[in-house]
Amino acid sequence: MTQMKRWRLATTLVLIVMITGQLTAVAQQASDCGVALDEARKRYDAGHFDEVEPLLSNCIRHGFSQQEKIKAYKLITLTKLAIDSIGAAFDAAQAILNLNPAFEPDIVDDPQRFIRMITELKLNGQGLLVTSVSKKAENVLKAPASVTIISEDDIRKRGYQDLEQVFHDLPGFDISKGRGAGYSSIYQRGYRSTSNDRTVIMVDGIEQNDLASDNATISRQYPLSNLKRIEVIYGPASTIYGANSFLGVINIVTKTAAEMMDRTRNFGIVAHANLGTYNTRNFDATISARSKDVAFSLTGRLFTSNEQDLTGYKDWDMKNYTTAGINYANVMNLTGTNAAGQYLADLYVKSKRLDTVSPNPYYTINYTGSVATSLLLTAAGASRAASLDQAAISANNGGMDGRTRDWYLKAKIQVSDLTLGVETWRTNEASSPWYNDSAYYFRPNGMRWIYWNTNFFMNYERRLGDKMVFTNVTSYRIHAVDGNTNFENFSGFYNRVFSFFELGTNKNPEITTTYWYRTSNQLKNEMRLLWTPSSKIDVMSGLEMRSSLIQGDYAKSTTPFPDETGLVNSRGLLGTNHFRTYDIGFFSQSTWQARKNLSLILGARLDYNKIRQHGGYGLVFNPRVAVVYSPGRFIFKAIYATAFKDASFLQKYGSALGRELPNPTLEP
Repeated sequence: MTQMKRWRLATTLVLIVMITGQLTAVAQQASDCGVALDEARKRYDAGHFDEVEPLLSNCIRHGFSQQEKIKAYKLITLTKLAIDSIGAAFDAAQAILNLNPAFEPDIVDDPQRFIRMITELKLNGQGLLVTSVSKKAENVLKAPASVTIISEDDIRKRGYQDLEQVFHDLPGFDISKGRGAGYSSIYQRGYRSTSNDRTVIMVDGIEQNDLASDNATISRQYPLSNLKRIEVIYGPASTIYGANSFLGVINIVTKTAAEMMDRTRNFGIVAHANLGTYNTRNFDATISARSKDVAFSLTGRLFTSNEQDLTGYKDWDMKNYTTAGINYANVMNLTGTNAAGQYLADLYVKSKRLDTVSPNPYYTINYTGSVATSLLLTAAGASRAASLDQAAISANNGGMDGRTRDWYLKAKIQVSDLTLGVETWRTNEASSPWYNDSAYYFRPNGMRWIYWNTNFFMNYERRLGDKMVFTNVTSYRIHAVDGNTNFENFSGFYNRVFSFFELGTNKNPEITTTYWYRTSNQLKNEMRLLWTPSSKIDVMSGLEMRSSLIQGDYAKSTTPFPDETGLVNSRGLLGTNHFRTYDIGFFSQSTWQARKNLSLILGARLDYNKIRQHGGYGLVFNPRVAVVYSPGRFIFKAIYATAFKDASFLQKYGSALGRELPNPTLEP
């Protein structure tokens, strides 16, 4: 063997010995730290509290995995509580939440002082938890968004009676409260729109926004008895949530059955009841129960009110309506020309062929040559129009129906890592406050707008070792405008629906009831994987898929059961009104704690949308970049994020006179 070969062999043997020694040292250290954790537990159980922390401190710095660190800090917290060193206990508990913001104490085995300390830190301290910003549990102060959290304690102390009242107190929100088809419109960050369609609103991560219109119905239907907190995210959030999280995200987080009860109980009830003016009644309750392996909760809410009587105001006073003060000549006379210089009287006369009718005592036509220049009501015509209007109003009047009848029901069952549930709610409210008596008629059971939403959901979450958490959320949503929804239109002379032709043919004014119906459904599945390779880095990635069958326009009918008798859109086409749409979105976001007080966040999402074969908006990309710096008591956040608003199906396919062309490729 040559000298060179001997040297190479010796070098190789030295490297093998060194690597083997390092691996042995690592294994020995891991073994020693495992022993240290067991030994520290024994010392705590034996009451030798001063010996616990010294056994653990070295392994916390160098040897423990993340889960072992959490166990170690828990032992230290319990030790400090046992010797009434509250400040040190808070520091150790805070360390637990820094490692795992979603940490939950064992409500059966852990001491009450420990449970209260963790809860207090989550609600009020540096460990305040938010799950909606990045679809993972994280410290609210370090999340890459501006966040407001309304806790159960806030709701109780402020005396809120329903969810809608909460938003009146939040910064960055403006409220337009009009009752009617939409009880309340909530404008976030100063962006006023006609509906709540630019903020994604969820209950336990399940979207509430209507599938066809994107509007979120915020009325008195949501219960408060099972609320844990409300997370309000400000700013564009399409990097995580895709379309329509344009202005922000609101997630209503409810309690689990275990959180509803004291640790010593297996059954509990929380209930609220309220009485108020206008015969307003509200009952809100949650029943929860658990066994060793299963937990169950049932939440319900019923809200009824006769609401304020608006018939004392001019726009809704048809109950006392009289035609005596109406100048029918000013209402009906046709004089002058349109923008093209055509006489209005001539256009009407020729369209209704009044020039072929013998002279009528109710109107006169003035000509210049063969052109009708004015069409004027006679005194007899004014009297006749007034009497016909008054007769129709008096014969049918019954007063405005302003009643509200809303309800909500939700059931959840939890078995180990699996949660199954169903949520259904219905709002049955008067639409009359949005409209007035110039074109609409008010009477009992008329002018109603009824939403009915049902969601089935399944949530499976499982930890895969110390570094990965897998989550799968499946939901099936059915959103409908109930077929008893109706509008009542008054067609008469005083509101210009009828004119000279109807007067000359003695046509009586009439009230027409139109029933509306719409239903859509969606199956959605989302898979997420949270990977935490170290205490300084985590990566959240997910794949979201949706298959939807969404109604583009309402089915309308002048007879009940519009789902069976209704025609679609103003052209009277029957059928072909549901559109199959497919959505897929992939998102990923990484957080790197570069230093103790500095975090860097980078995220992106790619969405693809297809409607039938040739529609949809195609591909959309949305990034998020954030820097969070927290020196001492201050928090500085620099965030760049984008979002997009996808036009609703009602906007793409809804029709009205003068706007009847669908637009399936309308871009966001």
